[in-house]
Amino acid sequence: PTVELAPENYDALDAANDEAAARTTETFAQAKSWYEKTFGGVDVDALPIPDLSEEKKSFGSFTKTFALDYSALRNFCKANKISASALTSAAFALTVGTFTNQQESLFSTIYHGRSERTKNIVGMFVKTLPVYCRWTGDKKIAELLTEMTTQIQAARENDLFSFIDLNKICPMSNAPMFAYHG
Repeated sequence: PTVELAPENYDALDAANDEAAARTTETFAQAKSWYEKTFGGVDVDALPIPDLSEEKKSFGSFTKTFALDYSALRNFCKANKISASALTSAAFALTVGTFTNQQESLFSTIYHGRSERTKNIVGMFVKTLPVYCRWTGDKKIAELLTEMTTQIQAARENDLFSFIDLNKICPMSNAPMFAYHG
């Protein structure tokens, strides 16, 4: 049987034109301000450094084993409104921090970039988002995860100011990328 598809009344070109127009509004200025406030002045060694004491440079290794009950973790995240994306991003941040010998990390991630209006149309809407994480020895993991959730959500809400725009004012193109697809 042949299925007739109704033509899209709003397509990827319309979405691109709407985004271009939105980049001239106060919303764009507010997004830029949020990114400058969040990432301005961040100066992090984003990539691991080799062991300089060795004749042949290496990056070492780190192993940490957790006895983890997935159900308990899922329930903890649900009870604390922690997204799976924030959980895995925080784990990546701590790993990068371990390999750079810092209590902070900077990397980028991606998300679908779709809105309610674009959720069912054909087109490429993926957005690259920066993620910055800082922790101290006394910071509780729940607090770190809450901060990560808040930052990732705010970055998505301000994605009109693109990663390319951000790199013009706060260079971070050497940051590793982490993509979680859950």
